[in-house]
Amino acid sequence: MLRKDAFKIGKVFKTHGISGQVSVSTYLKMSEPEDWPEWVFIDIDVGLVPFRTRKESIIWRDEKHFVLALVGLSCQDKALELLGNDVWFPNDFKPAIVDSSGGISPMIGFTLVDVKTGEMGRIEDYIDLPNNPLFKLIIKGKEVLIPAREEWIVSLDEANSRISMDLPEGLLDIN
Repeated sequence: MLRKDAFKIGKVFKTHGISGQVSVSTYLKMSEPEDWPEWVFIDIDVGLVPFRTRKESIIWRDEKHFVLALVGLSCQDKALELLGNDVWFPNDFKPAIVDSSGGISPMIGFTLVDVKTGEMGRIEDYIDLPNNPLFKLIIKGKEVLIPAREEWIVSLDEANSRISMDLPEGLLDIN
């Protein structure tokens, strides 16, 4: 799985029980999905390793936590090896992400387009800072942070995973 075909949903932060399940802390608040993806990917040694989920054993905790059950992961020792690793979902599985105000939040994996200059790149991360949420993009090998300000968003095309923004002139010069 290529990183462009998936988005980072969270991180394995602890094991759950003794049967190999792991607890995942999400980077964004999300509502409980009606269905879980058949496959997830865990970032191991700078590569996305596929794991088939045991959907019937996944446990929803709250908008920032869920317990993930994976085929082939049946003991706590194996689960311990995944601690601290990022969990990625395929792009075709997009849970509803909610921000603290209850609205839809910008999605990791969406393409950010500036109405003046065109396509900027893929949103790699959403940094939820109080009063200053940020989109993180990699542009020409360089990390760029763009304020995720509602007043700059022109349109949100969920079907095509695109966010169009009207960014202030010179914004990229200060990054």
